[in-house]
Amino acid sequence: MSLTENPKYIHEPTPLQCGQAALAMLSDTDVEEIVKLTSTERETDLKQMFNALQSLGINYKKERQQVQKKEQLPSIALLSLETPKCWHWSLYFKGKFYDPEYGVLDDFPPSNRRYYWEITESMTDEKIIEEALKEGFYKAYIIPTGDIVFDPVFRPFCEENICGQYGINYSCPPDCGTPEEMKNRILAHKKALVLQTVWTISDLADSPAIKKAKGFHNKSTIKLVKKLRQENITGIIVGSSGCNLCKKCAKQDNKPCPLPEFAFSCMSAYCIYVKKLADRCNMEYTYQNDHLPLFGMYVFD
Repeated sequence: MSLTENPKYIHEPTPLQCGQAALAMLSDTDVEEIVKLTSTERETDLKQMFNALQSLGINYKKERQQVQKKEQLPSIALLSLETPKCWHWSLYFKGKFYDPEYGVLDDFPPSNRRYYWEITESMTDEKIIEEALKEGFYKAYIIPTGDIVFDPVFRPFCEENICGQYGINYSCPPDCGTPEEMKNRILAHKKALVLQTVWTISDLADSPAIKKAKGFHNKSTIKLVKKLRQENITGIIVGSSGCNLCKKCAKQDNKPCPLPEFAFSCMSAYCIYVKKLADRCNMEYTYQNDHLPLFGMYVFD
């Protein structure tokens, strides 16, 4: 079950089932199924409606908005209307009102106060890539996580502690997990959005310039992820470096991570074979002509 592309009108089976009928039209299912999801054959409250939307896999914005005119509505909206009889659930879908009591209308059914919650259409992979490019990434590509090659031979590179974060950063080994645990964390999700930036770096020994580039890459990733999560696209971040959101990792003070929703481990910590990942995504991997490619990912369902 998911958001319908073309609602079919359903009249409320009883005067108390306007909410169930509105959700049934929105999800192209039947009222009986919605009754099961809401656990009631009577009036539905907002919590029951939200829970049903989540179960149906339909994205929505939790903020209630007041509205007077049709022109103020978003493309799709769940409506709460104060009708002459009672408060009443209704549906607006791309120019038409699908009202469980009054039928299919070109304007609001009789009502005084009017409120809505916006229903948002799921972002396609193409749209996600478009958003990534807008955020400044040079290339972006989505692949199944099953296509990612892992090799625990990369873990010793972390143990060399060239970055200085081994054992003192929650996002780095050994605290982040074993190679197998990290691999399973990735494979628990279906898709990987692979993100590439390319930087003009004339000398690979220029550590400050490379650190700055990686910092920009990671900040851009977080900005993009915030947008995706607003669309209910949840997942985990894989950075182009270890997590540096805090000046000093809270681990060093024996405190919990203050930003667990945005903390990230790097490709090496996940033991990802980045060269093969780049090849899979038709991205240049090699540093040449003073151009340094950097890679990260957002793994999601």
